[in-house]
Amino acid sequence: MTSLDTFYRQQHTRILAELLEAEYPELSMLNGDVIPLDTEFTDTDDTYEFSFITKLGSAALIAGCASDTPRVTAFIDRRAGRFQKVGNHYSFCKEDLRKAQKRGVNLSATDALVAQEILKQTADQNLMYGMANAGLYGLLSQPNATIVNLPADGQLGLTPNSFKWADKTAEQILRDLSLIANTPRNLSNYIMWHDTIYLSMNAFDKVSQAVAPGVTSGETLMSFFLKTQAFNPKGVRRILPMPILGGEGVGGADLVISLNSREGNIKAVLVPGVQVEEYTQGKDLCTELSHSLGSVIQLKNLALQYASV
Repeated sequence: MTSLDTFYRQQHTRILAELLEAEYPELSMLNGDVIPLDTEFTDTDDTYEFSFITKLGSAALIAGCASDTPRVTAFIDRRAGRFQKVGNHYSFCKEDLRKAQKRGVNLSATDALVAQEILKQTADQNLMYGMANAGLYGLLSQPNATIVNLPADGQLGLTPNSFKWADKTAEQILRDLSLIANTPRNLSNYIMWHDTIYLSMNAFDKVSQAVAPGVTSGETLMSFFLKTQAFNPKGVRRILPMPILGGEGVGGADLVISLNSREGNIKAVLVPGVQVEEYTQGKDLCTELSHSLGSVIQLKNLALQYASV
C-alpha cells in the first residue's frame, strides 16, 4: 500500500465518522417520529415478509371443549416485499488527494455531507410518498387506508356545500374531528382506535387558533377536542402538524391522516443506516452512499385513515 493509499484510507475513515455524527431531526419518517421503524435487516437482505390482518375478528364464548372457535389465520394475509436501493456518491480525484497529502491538510467533508443529506431527504420522501415504479407504498399512498368522507356542508366560502375547513364553522370542524376519531372505533367495535391526527399547517393553525363553540373561556378547538378525548381510554391523544399534507387531499384540498402509532399497527421497513461502497472511476476515488428501503406497511385493518379538508 502506497503512502497515498494510506492517506486516503485515513481521510475516508475520518469523513465516514463525520457522516455518522450528522443529525437530521427534520426527517420525521426516516427518524421514526411518525410511525415505528422495522430495521431488523442487514444489507445482505433482498426481501422481507409481513402479515396484514385483513379483519379484526372477535373471540367466541366457549362452552366446554369447543372445536368451532374462530380461526385466526383466516384473517391473516401473508405477503412479501423486496428492498429497493436509493443512492448517490461523492468522489475525490487522485490529484486533489496528492495536493492535500503534500500540504498536510484534511480533505473536505462537504461533498460527502451534502451527498448524505440529499440521500436521506430522498429516503424520507420515499417513505412518505412511496415509489410507485418499484411497487413500494408510502404513508400517503396506502391502498388499505380507510377513507373518511366528511360532510360537505361548509357555507362560509365562495363555493357552497364545501367539505373544506376553510369554509366551515368551528362547530362543523369540531364535528369533523369527532367523526375522524370515531370512525375506526365504530367500524371495529372499539377494537381499533387512533391516538394521533396529523394536519396540514393551514388546518393545524385553524384548530389551534379558532375558539371552540359554546365555551366562554376562549379555549381553542384543539384544546377542547383533546380534553374531551382524554376521557376516553381509546381516544385521540395528539394533534400534530405535518406541512407536507397541504394540497395532498382530494381536488388539491389538504389531507388529514389519523393512525394508531403503536407497534404492530403500521410500520416502515428499511435496512438501518447508510450503506457505503467504494469504487474507482477513471482518476476518481468514489464512495457510493445508499439506503435500502421497503414499504410503509399497514399491518392491521383500520389502523390508518385519510380525510380531505
